[in-house]
Amino acid sequence: MGTSSYESDVMQVTHDNHFVSQSYLRRWSEDGHRVWCYRILVPQKKAPEWELRSVQGVAYQRDLYTSLVGGQEIDEFERWLEAEFETPAQNAIERAVHGDILSASDWERLVRYMATQDLRTPLNYIESIMRWNDQLPEILRRTLDKAVRNLEEAKRTGRKPKTEPATGKQPFADVFKIKVDPYARPETKQGEIRVEVVAGRRLWLESQCHVLNKTAQVLVSHSWSIAEAANNTEWFTSDHPVARINYYGEGNYDLKGGWGKKGGNLLMPLSPKHLLFTQIGEDLPNRFVLSDRQTSEIQRFIAERAHRTIFAHKRMPEVKRLRPRQVNLEMYREEQEAWRNWHSDQSRAEQDLEEGK
Repeated sequence: MGTSSYESDVMQVTHDNHFVSQSYLRRWSEDGHRVWCYRILVPQKKAPEWELRSVQGVAYQRDLYTSLVGGQEIDEFERWLEAEFETPAQNAIERAVHGDILSASDWERLVRYMATQDLRTPLNYIESIMRWNDQLPEILRRTLDKAVRNLEEAKRTGRKPKTEPATGKQPFADVFKIKVDPYARPETKQGEIRVEVVAGRRLWLESQCHVLNKTAQVLVSHSWSIAEAANNTEWFTSDHPVARINYYGEGNYDLKGGWGKKGGNLLMPLSPKHLLFTQIGEDLPNRFVLSDRQTSEIQRFIAERAHRTIFAHKRMPEVKRLRPRQVNLEMYREEQEAWRNWHSDQSRAEQDLEEGK
C-alpha cells in the first residue's frame, strides 16, 4: 500500500508553483477570479499598462520549487509551505481584514505567513544568488581552515577530532558535498578535503526551510499592527509583497532592512484596505490609520520593492509615477528564455552534484 500511495503522489506533482498564493491575490479581485496587473518590464511600448488577468495565471513559475531527488521530481517544499504557513494563516487574515480582535496565535500566523512571502519569490532567489556568489567562497574557506586545524590538532594530541552531535537530518546535508582523501598527496603525506556546492535552487529551498524554522521566530517578538491607508486610499501589492525598510527621514531610506534591526519597518499588504506593519522596537496600537504622507511613502516602498508585476483591485494611475515601466525587448527575451530553461538547468546541476561530477 505504501508503494501505491507514493506512486500516486508522484503523479500529482505540482509544477506551476505560485510564489504569491492565489488566496492572497484574490483579495484584490473584484470577481474572485481576476486581478489587475501592471507589468514593470515589457517588450514594447504598445504593451498595455494594465491588464485584467486570471489569478491562477499570474505570480507563478514553472517548477520554481520542484526538487530532483534520486532522479525523481517532488514538490515537497510547496506542500510544506501550504500546510505550515498558508493554510494556518487564512483565518487570521480573514479576522484581520474584518476588524476582529486578533489573538496572539493570529498575529503569529500572520507574521509567519509574511516571512514566507519575503523568501519564496524569484526576487529573493536573485538576491540570494548575488549574496552567495559574494560570500560563499570566503565562508567555505574559513570552514575548511577550521576543519583542517581540528584534524591537525587531533593528530598531534592523539585525541579524536571535535565533532558536533548529529540529531536527525542535518540542514544543508543534501546541498554540500564533502570529500575527504587522506592519501591525496602521498609525497608529502598530506590529505585533502574538498567541499562542493551549487548556488542554485536546492540551496535556495534549503535556506528557506532553515530560515523559516529558525530565524523567522525573531519576527514573532515584534509588536505588530494592522494599518489602513489615509482617506480611503487603497493598497496595491506585488510579486514580492514584503518590504523591509531602513528609514532615516522623509525621502531618505533604503529597502535593505532586516527582520530584527531596531527602528526598521516591515510591512506587507493584506488587502486593498489593510497592511501588516511593524516598526521594530516600538509598541504601536493594534490598529491605526496612517497619515497622507505615510500612506504615500508606503505606496512608494511597495512599488519599488516589486520585481516584475504590481497587482491592484483597480487601475491605479499613481503606480506609473511610483514605478515607471521599463521597455526593453532584449532584456525581456533573455529573462523569458532563462525561465524556460530554469528547471532543466537546475535539475542538471542538482544531478551532477549528486553523482559527483
